[in-house]
Amino acid sequence: MPMQTISSKIKPLPRSCDTFVVVPKNKQHPIIFGKNSDRPDDEAQYVMAYPAVDSYPEGTTLKCTYISIPQSCTTGTRAVILSKPDWMWGAEMAANDAGLVIGNEAVWTNEPDDGPEALLGMDLVRLAAERCTTAVAAIKLIGNLLETYGQGGGCEKGGNWSYHNSFLIADRHEAWVMETAGTWWIAESVSNSDDGDTGGDGGGDGEEERKDEKFSLFSFRNISNCLSIRTLDTTTSGRHALHSPGLLEYAVDAGYWNGQGQFDWADSFSSSRPPPLGQKTPGREAAGQELLQKLTSKLASKNSTAAQTFTAEMMMSILRDQKSGICMCGMGFRSNGSQVSVIQRGGSENSRRDVHYFTGTPDPSKSCFKPLSFPVKNSGTVGENAGGRGKDCGGGEVPLEKINEIAAELWSIGDTRNGSVAVRIIKELEKIGLECGNNIGGARVYLELAQRELHL
Repeated sequence: MPMQTISSKIKPLPRSCDTFVVVPKNKQHPIIFGKNSDRPDDEAQYVMAYPAVDSYPEGTTLKCTYISIPQSCTTGTRAVILSKPDWMWGAEMAANDAGLVIGNEAVWTNEPDDGPEALLGMDLVRLAAERCTTAVAAIKLIGNLLETYGQGGGCEKGGNWSYHNSFLIADRHEAWVMETAGTWWIAESVSNSDDGDTGGDGGGDGEEERKDEKFSLFSFRNISNCLSIRTLDTTTSGRHALHSPGLLEYAVDAGYWNGQGQFDWADSFSSSRPPPLGQKTPGREAAGQELLQKLTSKLASKNSTAAQTFTAEMMMSILRDQKSGICMCGMGFRSNGSQVSVIQRGGSENSRRDVHYFTGTPDPSKSCFKPLSFPVKNSGTVGENAGGRGKDCGGGEVPLEKINEIAAELWSIGDTRNGSVAVRIIKELEKIGLECGNNIGGARVYLELAQRELHL
């Protein structure tokens, strides 16, 4: 265990957010991403969309939650869909029109987290979605921003609760986990990690199965409020090819690591002792991996390639799991918003159609996931500083104010009507959304059918 060099102040229990990704080895099958955003239960979270901007006037600055930074003037910004707390500039989770998705988690580390206001982890989520097209580019951007501006400031409305961040980032080709401690960071490719790899015989994540890649159908990963990246080969680039310059030297100087043997990121930088190597932290992290393992193992036992597809519905079932605490409600916290994204990889660029399902309401077990695809329309947000953007995402397929109206009506139904009636309506509308989502114009068909069902 590393020597503690910071004050012994009591840190809050890690109690919020779970993020997941499944990366099929068959590149004709989509990557599936999902997140529950667990936040204070008196905080509103909205689904918002912003259009792409080709460029900004030279010298334009961007006001994030607490600080201003230079806008990406020459390269512009991508079109994005965000699920964001109402009071901050940043987002809990996001998708862009290039097929990039990203979500963050709170983590507690040996580095002080009570410094001056800087960038929030949620600001970094939005900045990566707006400025990057690949997961590796997002990692490098976040790393540069951390090293330049740092992370810090209250992470709750009107409060001083603060934390560092980990991120799960996926694009059309791969997924990565990035974890931070102050301005220090490290990243690991999901396909190269030891966490999740399901063999073709339906087996689990044993070392023998991982050695034979041709029988491996899925790589998967979940993150849940704790540092999870472990050993780093210090003699070669290893599988942790991305990390802060000077990270290992700093770990020795700070007393986090003795410099002997393999460097263990989580053991060195975590504020609490991590589990033994090869094990997950008990609770939601271990439960999330077990749920992923069970679902992918069942698929691996199927005889046909078509039957071996991990689906959006499967990810939704994980986000709705109450027994594990992944679907959270109580003790002042709840799953305030949820996202499931289907990132297409096969076919031509013009034929690919990603679908992003958002609840827009708390508690995914009682909420309906509603489909959105690019382009979308947005009604705009009062008080948003979007760097000179207009309110319309340009030729959008679905106006977000209508989706939010549907979300509000469904939430009202869940609160006021007979439970079985509410569940039936939610299931029927979600089924429509799943059936429509992959089709051209499908999201608008969903909108029309949902409004008819709800008499809106």
